[in-house]
Amino acid sequence: FGNIPDYQNRTSYNYFTPRIGFNWLFSDRFTAYAVFDKFFIPEYAKNYDHKPLKPMTGYNLEAGIKHNFFNKKLNTSLSVYKILTNNALTPDPLHPDNYIQTTQFTNKGVELDITGNISPAIMVNANYAFTDASVSKGDANQIGKKKIGTPDHSTNLWFKYRLLKGKLRGFAFSLGYQYMGRRCASFVDDPGGNIYLPVYNLFDGAISYRNERFNINLNVYNLTNRKYASLGYFNVGNNEWRYTPGEPTNFRLSVGINLVGQKKTRSVD
Repeated sequence: FGNIPDYQNRTSYNYFTPRIGFNWLFSDRFTAYAVFDKFFIPEYAKNYDHKPLKPMTGYNLEAGIKHNFFNKKLNTSLSVYKILTNNALTPDPLHPDNYIQTTQFTNKGVELDITGNISPAIMVNANYAFTDASVSKGDANQIGKKKIGTPDHSTNLWFKYRLLKGKLRGFAFSLGYQYMGRRCASFVDDPGGNIYLPVYNLFDGAISYRNERFNINLNVYNLTNRKYASLGYFNVGNNEWRYTPGEPTNFRLSVGINLVGQKKTRSVD
């Protein structure tokens, strides 16, 4: 507890956090579920007024369906959720390295996930998320302000095609796509409306080879060398952008060797 400010010490809380969930198994392939739980998280960050921060409290409500295709080789899920957060921490725009607490944030969204094989040779991994995260209770000038850094839309898609026959058997080729929608770059205490970081699209690729003895993988990220901001915010006081640039085209090469080999089985007549 050495990093906890003195004014945060000697505090105690008593809070009940129930959790309840239901599952409906319509078949061995189709499932529906619902979950409700409350949370309680003490906050120990620094604040400029040197006063104890209130614990972060709220609840999560989620419901969704899951379905398997192709003899359970392809898994899909669709979910909707609402997360209400009281006393959420946000960076203090006037005092660096300090934090302030907003009254209430509400996150509402939809998520779609698809992962598995659509054929013996083709694998897919896809995700889409829509999120509406904004101040739902607080000062009049804060209501409707977006939560900083949270994208409204985001998508990840990855296809892999593996050669199963012929002289090139064992080779695989992959292509990936990332979409990052607009993200709020202004703090809830900033005057005026929301300010957003620009949208970006990224393409990735990979080539791999695998056999019984070894495997080798070459992944290349940001194939088009797109310039983008991975993180950032707009400093209203200085009227300037501060952001972290995303990585340019880069690659990773990995090699694996099987030192054990395949286990041989012995049959007994």
